[in-house]
Amino acid sequence: MHTAQTFLGVKLGENYISGYNKVNELLEDNELMHGKQPMPSVSPRTLFTFRDNPENIELLLAYVSIKSLIGQKHFTATNKDAIIQRMIGAKNKEALYYITSNSEFLRDLYKKYINRYWCDKLLDTLLKSGFISSKIGFKRKLYISTTLSFNELAIEAANFIKSKDIKQQEKKARESISQHLYNTTSI
Repeated sequence: MHTAQTFLGVKLGENYISGYNKVNELLEDNELMHGKQPMPSVSPRTLFTFRDNPENIELLLAYVSIKSLIGQKHFTATNKDAIIQRMIGAKNKEALYYITSNSEFLRDLYKKYINRYWCDKLLDTLLKSGFISSKIGFKRKLYISTTLSFNELAIEAANFIKSKDIKQQEKKARESISQHLYNTTSI
C-alpha cells in the first residue's frame, strides 16, 4: 500500500485503507472457493481518468475486463458474456452465480450488460473513447484489441481462425488413424 501511494503520488486516508482491507479479504475468500483470479494492469493515467469521472465506472470495469482477457497478447477472441462476467469479477460461471447471489449491485450490473443493447453500447463507448482500438464480431466470436488497428486485428483474427482450422483437421486425422488402427479385424 505504501509503495502504491508513493508511486502514484497520493495519500490515502484510513477509510481507503480499511476499504482496501475489506476488498482484499473478499478477494482471498473468493480465490479459496473459485481459484486464482486474473490481475490485469492498468496505467495510473487511466485510473485517474476514471477517478475524475466516477459516473463512468462501468467503462473502467469493462476496460479492465478486456485487459484481463487479452493478457500479454495483442488481442483476444472472446464473447460478450465473458467480458460481462469479468466486469463483475467472475472468471467462470460458478463464480458468477456465487457473486451475483451475494451482491444485488453486481447482479443488477450483470443483468443490465448481458442485454445486447447495453453491452454493444458499452463496447462502442470504449472504442470511441480510445480505450480499445478495434473490435470485430465474426462467427459468434468477438475479437478485441487495445493496440491493433481494425485492419491489423482482421489479419490477426484470420490467422487465428486458420490455425484453429489446422488444429481441428489434425485432430480429426489423428482420430481417423486411431479408429483405423483399433477397429480393423485381423485375418
